[in-house]
Amino acid sequence: MRQPRSLLFIAAACVSVALVLPTAGLAAPNTAVPIAAAKPAAITAPLASGPLDAQVWPAQDGKTVVIVDVTLDPKVKLPARVRIPVPKSAVVEWAGEILSGDASTDKQRPFTLADGQGGSYAEFTLSVSHRGQIETNGIAMMASGTKLLTQVDWIQSVPSTSTLFTVRIPPAVSAVTIDPKPEGQPETNAVGESLYILPMQKLATGAQLAIKISYDTAPAAAAPTATVNLTAVYVVLGILLAGAVAVTVYLVSRQNYGGSDDVGYDADEDDAGDSAAAPDDGVAQHAPGKEQDEDDSFDVDFE
Repeated sequence: MRQPRSLLFIAAACVSVALVLPTAGLAAPNTAVPIAAAKPAAITAPLASGPLDAQVWPAQDGKTVVIVDVTLDPKVKLPARVRIPVPKSAVVEWAGEILSGDASTDKQRPFTLADGQGGSYAEFTLSVSHRGQIETNGIAMMASGTKLLTQVDWIQSVPSTSTLFTVRIPPAVSAVTIDPKPEGQPETNAVGESLYILPMQKLATGAQLAIKISYDTAPAAAAPTATVNLTAVYVVLGILLAGAVAVTVYLVSRQNYGGSDDVGYDADEDDAGDSAAAPDDGVAQHAPGKEQDEDDSFDVDFE
């Protein structure tokens, strides 16, 4: 129900008199409060950039992991904000600062995703380290028999002085192909993983690069030439063995045959009364014009 206007007027007058007359013997307290308390402006760290390092890692769960680092110049004053490109179709699972080789000491940081030129990026603040990192997952791998294929579509969504791509291949695989073609031979760690280094890229902001990887999960088969060579060795050994047996049989048969001739020859000489004998000087007789071979034991030592 609406109140009568006269009563409202009397109440308003009483309130006005109470506000005008001060209270006797009491000092009026300072109760002034600003209409809107101003909060201190949030300190925004300056934006910094540096070279990027992206490692592509085809994982065993059917997805491809991409780990991207940014390294600031040590002269850059911290805290500093960094922006790291996120590959197409990838999901950021972790972002933070890298302190040392031990992952347990790394500092996870809150991040935001934003649209850059042609693609998205993750932004967060570095406060204790000049190296920031994001870990992404979710890029699908395709299978064709024992062959696996994956493609990372990189978009240079933020400016960078350079971008280095590396590819980490699981152990015990074969027929590895990578495009762009890696430089030199891969490095191998203790568990048999191989790290391929691709050429350094200087991509303009908004530029795109497709990294294509394929390999066979079956170990490399033994080279056919190895079996052929081994068979050839067996064949040669068999031929040599057969030849050695044949030579032995031949020599034995000749020895038996020659022994019979010598006996018959001596008998004929005795019957003819021919008492002429070769000089018993212990030196074999050679054909005229030939000198004595100092080492005339080859036939004796044949076997």
